[in-house]
Amino acid sequence: MYKKIVYTFGKISAIYITFKDVCGLCLVPSDMVEMVIDNKIAHNLYPNFGHCMPMPMADVAFADDGICRNFSAGEYMHTSSTAVELRLINQNQFEDDRCKKVCSFLQDKKGAMVEHVIQWNKNETFLRMRLKVTNSSQKVRILEAIPSFQICGISPFMEDNDTENIIITELKSHWSSEGRMNEESADKLLLYDSWSHYGMRGKRIGQRGSMPARGNLPFLAVTDKVNNVTWASSVLEGGSWQMEVIHNTNALSISGGLADYNFGHWRKKLAPNESFESNEALVVCLKGSAHEASQSLLEYTKATYMPSKLEEDVPIIYNEYLTTWGQPTMEKLKEIIPIASKYGSKYFVMDAGWYVPLQDGCWESVGDWQVCNKRFPLGLKEFSNEVKKHKMVAGIWYEFESVSLESEIYKKHPEWLLTKDGEIVCHGNRMFFDFRKQEVIDYLSEKLIKQLNESEIGYLKVDYNENIGIGVDGAESFGEGLREHLIGVENFFKKIKESVPNIVIEMCSSGGMRHTYSWLGLGDMCSFSDEHFGPAGVPIAMGLHRFIAMEKLQIWAEMKPEHPLDYFIFTLNKGMLGRLCLSGPLQKLNQEQSEILQKGLEFYNNSKNVIRNGKTINIIDESKDLNKLDGKTFVLEREFDCEKYIYVFTIDKTEQLCFDLQDYKLVESFGNATVKESKNTLCVCNDKCKYGSVVLHLKK
Repeated sequence: MYKKIVYTFGKISAIYITFKDVCGLCLVPSDMVEMVIDNKIAHNLYPNFGHCMPMPMADVAFADDGICRNFSAGEYMHTSSTAVELRLINQNQFEDDRCKKVCSFLQDKKGAMVEHVIQWNKNETFLRMRLKVTNSSQKVRILEAIPSFQICGISPFMEDNDTENIIITELKSHWSSEGRMNEESADKLLLYDSWSHYGMRGKRIGQRGSMPARGNLPFLAVTDKVNNVTWASSVLEGGSWQMEVIHNTNALSISGGLADYNFGHWRKKLAPNESFESNEALVVCLKGSAHEASQSLLEYTKATYMPSKLEEDVPIIYNEYLTTWGQPTMEKLKEIIPIASKYGSKYFVMDAGWYVPLQDGCWESVGDWQVCNKRFPLGLKEFSNEVKKHKMVAGIWYEFESVSLESEIYKKHPEWLLTKDGEIVCHGNRMFFDFRKQEVIDYLSEKLIKQLNESEIGYLKVDYNENIGIGVDGAESFGEGLREHLIGVENFFKKIKESVPNIVIEMCSSGGMRHTYSWLGLGDMCSFSDEHFGPAGVPIAMGLHRFIAMEKLQIWAEMKPEHPLDYFIFTLNKGMLGRLCLSGPLQKLNQEQSEILQKGLEFYNNSKNVIRNGKTINIIDESKDLNKLDGKTFVLEREFDCEKYIYVFTIDKTEQLCFDLQDYKLVESFGNATVKESKNTLCVCNDKCKYGSVVLHLKK
C-alpha cells in the first residue's frame, strides 16, 4: 500500500512515505523508527472516508492552482493541485565526513519541477531544509507559495492524537515584551478530527514587513508529551514569514518559510526554465521538551557566524544613551569615558544624537549622517581617540536604513526611497531607503563605511525603528518587492564587514523586533529589548535564552545612583543573564555602589566560560503580565562541563527556594538574597528587601 524510504541523519531519521502517489515526510528520533504507525504518517487511519493522503512534502502553489476541498481556500494554501500532483521521481544521497544530504526530485504534468533538500551538518543537532521550484513549462507561471519545509504525520507514535497532551509552543514577541513562551494544547486550538475526519484546521504564526520578530519569534514546536518527542523549527527569513501547524485527516503537520500570497502578498513570476529557491529552515526532532529543542536550534548562529576577533573574551560594553539621553557631546563624553574604562568596559558606544543640531531631538536628521560640529567640533576622530586613550574600542549608533522627514537627503533625493502604489512609504516621520538602488549603496558607503574607517571606530550599533509594512513597489508583488529590498540590506551588512576590518556589529530594532536567525547572523550580538529600566527585563532576558545564544544576547544594566541598593544589585544581576552592557551616570555612583559594581563585574568576568560555551537547562518564570511582577520568582540554570550558574530573582516574595545540589558545591555567589547550604541542598531566601537577587556559581 505504501512506499516507504528511511534516511538516518544522526539522531534524527527522515521517513518518506508515498500513498496515492503523494509523498509526505515525517521526522522521528532514530531509535524510535520501529514505533512509527505507517497509517498515521500516511494520514490514512480512516480509509473508509476516501480523502486520506499525506500532507505533501513540497507543498507549493501556483496562481492557477485550486485547493483540495477541505474548507481551507483563502485561509491556507496547502494541498494545492500542484502539490498533490507532484510525483517523487528520484532521490540522491551524498555523504562525507562533514555532512549528509538527501535531494528529492518531484515533477507534475503541468511543468512544475521541485528539488527538496535535507542537509545535516554533522557538527549540528538539527537539519536544514529548502525547496527549489523550476518552471519547465513553455509559459510564464506565477508561484504563490514555497514553504521551506513541511513535516507530516504528527504524532506518528499514537493512532488517535491525545490532544490534551499534544502541546503547541510559540515564542510571542512585542516591543519590550520579547520572547514570551506560550503553550496551548491541540484540543484548545481545535486541532482534532471532525466526525467524518474531514476538513483542514490550523494555527498560523508569522509577520508581514521588515520587523520579522514583531508579534512572534520565528519558532514553532509541537510536543507529544505521552512519548516525550518534540518537533521544532525556525525559518531564516529577513522579512515576511509564516509557520503553520495544520490538522488534516487524523494527524498534524508543521511547515514554514516565506509568507505566501494569502498572508504576505508574495508572488513570483517564473519564465520558462526559470527557478526560485527558498531560504533554509532549521528543523529538529528529539526526545525532550520544546525548551530542549530550542537549545538545539539556537546553535545555528554559533555554527554559521564568525565573530570579530575582538569578541573572543565576550567583553563588557558601555552605552552612554541612558546618561545623555540622545544628546551626546564631546564635553559630556569626556566625563564618562574614563569611568567606563575603570569598570572594565571594552567597548564605549555613543548612541543616537551625534548627528543632530543641539536644539533638535535625536530622531530628526536621520539619513543625513552628518556630524554635528557643535557637538563634536573636531569630528568623530576626537571621540575615537579619546576612547582609545582609555584602552577601549569606540562605538557608534546608526539607523542607516531609515530617513526622517526633517532630513536633507529626503528633500534632495526622494526618488531613493521605497514606495507603495507610487507613494513614498512613510510612517509618522520615518521613510526608508531602497537598497535595490546603487545610488543608495554608494551614498551609505560614503556616509557610513568611510566614516567608520576614517574615524577608526570599531563597533557599530545598527538600529531599526519602524516597520515598512506588507511590501513595496518594484516587483511583481508587494511581498517580492520587500524581499528583494531586504536582500539588498543584507548585502550592505556584508559589505560593512568586508570593508571595515574586525568591526563588531550590534543588531538592534527597537530592542528585539529583528530577533531572527537571518538578522542575528549578520552581527556579533543583539540588543535584547528596550526594557532597560524595570524588573520585567529579567523574565524577558530569560525567555530569550530559548532563541538567542547567551554570548550574543546583550542586556543593559542601568546603574543609577538614585536606585535603592536592592534594585541596584537586581539590575546588575539582570545584566549578567547575557552580555553585560552598562549604562547610566557611573561617574555619580557613591563609594558603596562603586564597590558593589566592581565586585559584581569581577564575578561576571569569572562566568564567561559558561556564557560562551554553556547551555541553558532550566527556566522558571512565574510571570504572566509583565506589569504585575510582585510576588513572582524567576530562575535560570546554565551549565557547562563541571560548572553551573543559577540566577535567582524574587520580587516582594519571602518564600525559601531550594535546589538539589547533586554533585555540585557552591563556590561563590553575588547578590543580596540569603544563601544557605546544607549537605545536598542549597536554599535561597529574600527576606530583607523587595528586590532579591543572587547568582550562584557551582562546581562539581
